[in-house]
Order: sequence, then C-alpha cells, then structure tokens
Amino acid sequence: MPARNVVAGNAMVVCYARAGDVEAAQEMFDGMVERDLISWNTLMSGYLRQGDAGVARGLFDQMPQRNVNSWNMVITAYSQAGLWADSVGVFNQMRLMSFQPDAATMAVLMSACAQLGSLSVARQVHGLLHKGCVEMNCHVQNSLVDMFAKCGCIREAHFLFGETRPKDAVSYNVMVTALAQHGHGKGALKLFNDMIEEGLRPDAVTFLGVLSACAHAGLVDNGKRYFESMGITYAIQKSADHYACMVDLYGRAGLIEEAHSFVKVMPVKPHAGV
Repeated sequence: MPARNVVAGNAMVVCYARAGDVEAAQEMFDGMVERDLISWNTLMSGYLRQGDAGVARGLFDQMPQRNVNSWNMVITAYSQAGLWADSVGVFNQMRLMSFQPDAATMAVLMSACAQLGSLSVARQVHGLLHKGCVEMNCHVQNSLVDMFAKCGCIREAHFLFGETRPKDAVSYNVMVTALAQHGHGKGALKLFNDMIEEGLRPDAVTFLGVLSACAHAGLVDNGKRYFESMGITYAIQKSADHYACMVDLYGRAGLIEEAHSFVKVMPVKPHAGV
C-alpha cells in the first residue's frame, strides 16, 4: 500500500536523520515513491542539525507544499546563523503566502527583530500579536519588551512592561537591563527595589543589569553594596561578567587605582571585557 510505504519511508528518514546520518536519510528520501510533508520536513531538519542551511533551504524551495513547521525551520535557521534580515524576509514571504504564524514563529521573529534593531518590523510584530495570532502570555510579553528596548524605543518597552500581567523575574530582568543600557540608571534601581517588594528573587542576570545601572549613573557606593549583597543576601555566585561591571563602575567614575586594585584581587579569571 502506498500509505504504508510513506509511513515506513518516513520512519527510516527519521531514524537516519536523528542518528546524524543525513546521507542515508537523503538516499532513503530519494528512493521513496511517495513523499508527504513529514518526509520533507524531516530531511530538512536533518540537514539543519548538521549545520547545512544551504541544502535545507534548497529542499524548502523544492517542497510541493509547506506547513508552518516548514517555514519555522527556515526562519530559525537564518536567525541562528545571525542572518536576521533573511529571517525576517522569509517571515514576510510566509505572510504573503497566507500562512498563519504560531508561537514558535513569533518567538524567533522577535529575537531576530531585536538583533536587527528594526522598529518598523517591531511594530509589525506587535500588530500581529494584537490580532491574536498567539496567546499573549508573560513569556511573549517579556519578549516584546526586550524587542522594543533593543530597537531603541524604551518608552514603548516601559509601557508594555506595565501591561505585563503577571510579571515574573524575567520581566524585571528585561526592563532593568533595558533601563540601564539606555542611561536610566536610577529608574533601573527603583525597578529593582519594586521587584524585591513584589517578593520576586533576583538572579545573576538581574545583578548584571543593576551593576550596569550603577555604572552608568555613577553610583559607586550603591554598586559596591549591590555587589556585596549578591553573595551575602541572595547566595548568588559572582561571574567574570559581574566583576567586569564593577571594573566599569570604577572606571566610569575615574577611580582607576580602585579598578586596578579590584582586578588584582579578583577570584575569577578576567575576560576581555575586564
């Protein structure tokens, strides 16, 4: 029966692709009398796992029919390769061909848009989300805030943060970091205090934003207190990035000797950022 042949062939393509033997998967695929969406998507996924986005895109272009997973694989492949404009371009093609994006599409698209810093695409994404193409949960809202902040629209990011319900630690981390990076150090520290009052526990990412806020605002004493509180109050292990923030804090304040002394007693190996 043809259907059984398709099922059996797909099962073999899946096995070979998962085992990393994409040549055997291709050979099995080529020998199939009939193929369906699973056949094409599985082989394309196998090539993407091997890092061969070119062959995968070739398969995508040859597909007689596609589904949202087909589009998502190509959009994700371009994004992971740092080809964010291409990722957005494929998404636009997807929309032109009347395919409805899902949560996975929008997550990758928001990430690509954030990396591009394209406010026009950010507004397009926001508009699609407002139309209800995916559920507006906390995770999606956090990604929206991050996207608008990285596109330079801190006011829109702050508004969306206020609209996020409920907020989690990631919500605060995104907004604290955004405010710090855009020179709103005191606003970032106020938000950190709000986070604590809400009963949310900060993590290592939170303190990268807090220390960066102190550095940009010239709040040396505050930065020192927050740095010490990481281990004493919150039992958070300091990384080389946290030490780099402290060096930056001293350097921006013109305290070169303090920065040099701090580097000499660091218990972790400094990286290029230090």
